[in-house]
Amino acid sequence: MVFSVLTGTPCLLFGNSYGKGKHAYFDWLEHINWVSYTDKEDNERIKQQINAVMEVKTHAYDLIPDFK
Repeated sequence: MVFSVLTGTPCLLFGNSYGKGKHAYFDWLEHINWVSYTDKEDNERIKQQINAVMEVKTHAYDLIPDFK
């Protein structure tokens, strides 16, 4: 997820049992439109989310304010 922000690569982050990625996403990266999060197991919904992040146009993003 972090590398996708740095490189402008679309990313769908999946939830897991310890929640580290989920909290990083919602704390710092939720507003980046080419990164999305899911903890759902519905394949159709996941396909929709993948298609949505693949269609988003990436842009330059300054991470410094988020990580001060």
